[in-house]
Amino acid sequence: MRFTLLLVGLLLSSSTFAQVDRKIVGTWMGEIVSGSQSFRMVLHLKDDGGTLSCTLDSPDQGALGLPVKGATFANGLLKVDASNLSAAYEGKLLAGDSTVVGRWMQDGVAFPLNLSKQEKAVKLNRPQEPVAPFPYTVQQLTVDNAAGGAALSATLIIPKGAGTFAAVVLLSDTGPHNRDAEVMGHKPFWVMADFLARNGIASIRFDERGVGKSTGNFKAATTNDFASDALAAFRVLYANPKVNKKKVGLLGHGEGAVVAAMVAGAEPKAAFVTLLSGMGIVGEDILLKQARAIARASGMAESAAAEAEELNREMYNIVKTEPDNSQAITQLTDMAWTVANGQPSLSREERSAVVDNISKSFATLLLPWYRGFLVLNPATYLAKVRVPVLALSGAMDLEVSADENLKAIEAALREGGNATFKVLKIDELNHLLQHCKTGLPNEYGVIEETISPDVLRLVKDWIKNEVGQPAPKK
Repeated sequence: MRFTLLLVGLLLSSSTFAQVDRKIVGTWMGEIVSGSQSFRMVLHLKDDGGTLSCTLDSPDQGALGLPVKGATFANGLLKVDASNLSAAYEGKLLAGDSTVVGRWMQDGVAFPLNLSKQEKAVKLNRPQEPVAPFPYTVQQLTVDNAAGGAALSATLIIPKGAGTFAAVVLLSDTGPHNRDAEVMGHKPFWVMADFLARNGIASIRFDERGVGKSTGNFKAATTNDFASDALAAFRVLYANPKVNKKKVGLLGHGEGAVVAAMVAGAEPKAAFVTLLSGMGIVGEDILLKQARAIARASGMAESAAAEAEELNREMYNIVKTEPDNSQAITQLTDMAWTVANGQPSLSREERSAVVDNISKSFATLLLPWYRGFLVLNPATYLAKVRVPVLALSGAMDLEVSADENLKAIEAALREGGNATFKVLKIDELNHLLQHCKTGLPNEYGVIEETISPDVLRLVKDWIKNEVGQPAPKK
């Protein structure tokens, strides 16, 4: 459910430099601090046949090997043009050739960033990531969702042994994810699929439409499209001869939990649903509460957080009420100028910069997914789920608050007549279900744990012990 990272996107080019000074070649690392958040920043500067090339890492966010638009080094001054990231770096190499003192500029804000030369590459430690040999069968296949306009590249894992097995479709959170639900160097669905297979539970996971090896248009997709893809994957899993037809279910994380409920409520063959960090309240409320919680945990002043929330409410209202994109952009731009002109101490140029900064979000706000998500009500779909449900959230989840959403999930299930469910809130876990200190998204990449072993065991035990039970009759 993450919508903002310090580094986003892929860049395509590197600049040239007439001659490369060997003093600047190498790996350089520093830390950007913003309030209570901090990010390691790594610059890889190389002599590429007489030209200076540069790539960036933000290892704490799992962003590795991002090319920049240009880099130069002359008279002891290093300049990195990362304008495709709306960013730039400028620093001075000190005597001794092991320290660069400078600043990182992004979206008009400057952060001190002093770099130290590194002897070894910065690596992410992910101790839970599975290592071969694997005691199960792995099959790569394609899930054809012709009606939905996508062919999904998928991985099917079947435990070894006689008989048939319980099985689950793994459905990832908001944003373009590959089959491992990879985020900030973590591969939670790979860890989950491996653990389940070692305990006799089959699974299928897939690159989302338009991601990795899957076809389809991700930017044009809505939550309904993701549910269509999930149903296609469910049917492929259900048809496998090694799968127990009475024990095939869905496991979703974040928005994927809503997708799981959508499919389970419509597909009578679904046997169970597992909701991890799942949503129970309307999408707009999720986004507003998420922004406020992260702002508060980051040390932002309450007044500033309240102003940002009011701005978001106004933008969301325009998106919800104006279906025409061109008209919506006009209204959003007028609103942005109202905000900027409400700060008379700013110059005309500074007010224009405020408008430019706000307008960067317009394209995202008008995506079909965003328009649909703002009005998405998970309770509508949860009330239709009649099979056993496990809903599990972390007490320190700042993206989808555990108390409000678990309460709403339980209420929707009860209202629909489902009496076979279990709702759990687990202390010290964040949105990714990692043990954490703050719950802030910038912490995800720093944490070595990909997903709490307690969560893995809870999911496994619940599937093995609870599924296959007859649904209660209304």
